[in-house]
Amino acid sequence: MKRQPVDNAAAPATGGGDWGPGRWNLYFLIEFLLYAQGYIQLQPLRNLALLALVALPARGPWRIAQQMLAVPLGVALLYAQSWLPPFRRVLSQASLLEDFDLVYLGELLGRFVNPDMLALLLIVSVAYLYISRYIRLGVLVTAALIYFALPSLTGWYGTRHPASPGMAVALSGGSDDAVVDPDQELDRYLADFYAREAEREVRMVAPGETDQPFDVLLIHVCSLSWDDLQYVGLDQELPAFDILLRNFNTAASYSGPAAIRVLRATCGQPPHDALYKTAPPQCYLFDELARVGFDKALALNHDGHFDDFLGLVQKQGHLDVSPLDTTGLPAPLRAFDGTPIWGDLATLQRWLAVRESSGAARVATYYNTVTLHDGNRYSDGRAGLGSTEIFKPRLRQLLGDLKSFFAQLEASGRRVLVVMVPEHGAAMHGDRLQIKGLREIPSPSITRGPVGIRLIGPDIEHPLNPVVVDKPTSYLAMSHIIAGMIAADPFGPAGYDPAALVEDIPVTPFVSENADTVVVERGGRYYIRLEAGGGWVEYPSGSGAEAPR
Repeated sequence: MKRQPVDNAAAPATGGGDWGPGRWNLYFLIEFLLYAQGYIQLQPLRNLALLALVALPARGPWRIAQQMLAVPLGVALLYAQSWLPPFRRVLSQASLLEDFDLVYLGELLGRFVNPDMLALLLIVSVAYLYISRYIRLGVLVTAALIYFALPSLTGWYGTRHPASPGMAVALSGGSDDAVVDPDQELDRYLADFYAREAEREVRMVAPGETDQPFDVLLIHVCSLSWDDLQYVGLDQELPAFDILLRNFNTAASYSGPAAIRVLRATCGQPPHDALYKTAPPQCYLFDELARVGFDKALALNHDGHFDDFLGLVQKQGHLDVSPLDTTGLPAPLRAFDGTPIWGDLATLQRWLAVRESSGAARVATYYNTVTLHDGNRYSDGRAGLGSTEIFKPRLRQLLGDLKSFFAQLEASGRRVLVVMVPEHGAAMHGDRLQIKGLREIPSPSITRGPVGIRLIGPDIEHPLNPVVVDKPTSYLAMSHIIAGMIAADPFGPAGYDPAALVEDIPVTPFVSENADTVVVERGGRYYIRLEAGGGWVEYPSGSGAEAPR
């Protein structure tokens, strides 16, 4: 006997009053697919509520009203389950989009298109149209949502969301019998972390009267992480450093917060919302350097206007000096807003020329470079190349410029402590949580970057290979090395011993955050909280949470 098709969607399409979600089944099936692929988190209770709404029998105008209510709710629910930033943050940052030119906006929109996922969604949609004629999919969808909602309905593990059993077990130290609320445990861990960090600081000791003076040059590199270096195959092309912090966490994935953090590097890691409040005087790196005899200097290879970066550095970082004059310097790149980006070698050479004409005994300089920033393009109008396509040549040029400048410093005979530290990565790799270039989630692949330290000057014997620190470190470790270098008088009779400078280096567990999003590491696993007061979820495996190699 030939089986008759089931009219699974006829009632909703024709305005009938039968119970059932009708073609909304396809919406829920697509959600299941996105969840299985790691592109969204599933919120079963809210989906059950939406299912109940669309399954209610309705006729005529009531059916129209039902759909007019369900459609925006469905869109909002899908967005809320994604890894995209909270909508209020999108609105707060919308004004910055006005500075983006049309070319860059088009490039960004193109990155959201995933051909493989679109093909898979098409296959699922066609399969649904065929299978729904023979199977009442509403029953299967409802059963699946109830299954996913069971942890929330029963209070399993006491979580406010369907956390996995493995997450609770991992946080309990591996005991299946332990009952652990992951949200409370991670909230408590984060609060304890910030309480400990608030007590930590590095104080500078003034050099002795007979100590040989030297400068400090802090090179803050936008958009450089270990993941970026490995992605383009240039992780072995770094300049020669004496000390390499290989497990350094920038703790931020945007330039403004990263600049404040590096300029407040003499104190422990504060929470994001404390960055824009006044810190204790001893927390400002350049104020501490000034206290022990260094003049302040500032240089950028950009105009610093975007998001008022220059004003932020001067005010929040207490770097209250005018930036280096870049008039007449070559600008091989243009930023996403069309403004010039001056060449790193030319800008650093200008700094060196100004420094050599200065009579100051010691100068501490903050140099910020955005050569690698997303959206940059060549000034000569080379067409058809997006910013991601030219990331590798831009990175090769930057590394080459730094090597050339270090050689010039060596030849000049000046004594300079060079510290290269990244702001954050470029997110060149992308993952299932974020497209290329999106850095809303400060994942380890974005906030782990190379910090290199090199002492330049006459008669300095550099180690054959850099002293590598694999311990988890952050800005306090960088300040520790700078302070140790000043106290050690490395150009004096005792000589230079980079290994001694990292013997008692401060260790900082991995915690990174933006305005709303926090990522922490516990026991080799990473956990994300997307909103303050919200629940934690484990960072999906294979999505960029690997440690540097």
